Amino acid sequence: MAKTVGHTADARAMTTRPTRAAFRLVCGIALVCAGFAAGCRADPGYRGRSSAEWMRDLESRDPMVRADAVEALRHVLTLQPRSPEVVDALIRTLSDTADMVRIAAGRALATEGVRAPAALPGLLGVLADSAHASVRAQAADILGTFGSAGAPAAAALGEALTDPAPQVRASAAGALGRLGGAGAASAPALRRSATSDSSASVRAIAVAALGSVR
Repeated sequence: MAKTVGHTADARAMTTRPTRAAFRLVCGIALVCAGFAAGCRADPGYRGRSSAEWMRDLESRDPMVRADAVEALRHVLTLQPRSPEVVDALIRTLSDTADMVRIAAGRALATEGVRAPAALPGLLGVLADSAHASVRAQAADILGTFGSAGAPAAAALGEALTDPAPQVRASAAGALGRLGGAGAASAPALRRSATSDSSASVRAIAVAALGSVR
């Protein structure tokens, strides 16, 4: 009987040891994952300054300071693409009074992994109201980087195919091509550009875009 009790105690000990070891292993993995998640949420900052400090610079009266802040926040987004505070601040910046700041904010929001659809209205505003053809062209190009998520911009890009500046028309055609099927509604406008635009470059880009939107 004593032997039986001894054997039972040994068996229990043998069962308990690996169970405890497994428990410790699971706890260790959980702690590592928690630490990793916390690290992902931590603000990476840029050039020794926090994102909050750079975002305060977006309120500066100096457009160069604001542009520099946008560039810094773009770097932050390359490390932490889903930072809602930074994304929201840049979306607000799309209504800046300086075109260079608005375009910089648009390019930052077009960072791979970000491309927030909430940025589309602001970018469409840049496309519609800038007095500078180069800025309108850049806005169209940025809109194209959203791919199928840029469907709400298709109509405005189709209208931009009649812009007085050929560089804007070329960018709009190229952007529609990158939207793929999401730009299908603008196929008639692209066909007109492909056959009758005064610029050979625009015609060629429109032909290529037609193949994509179909």
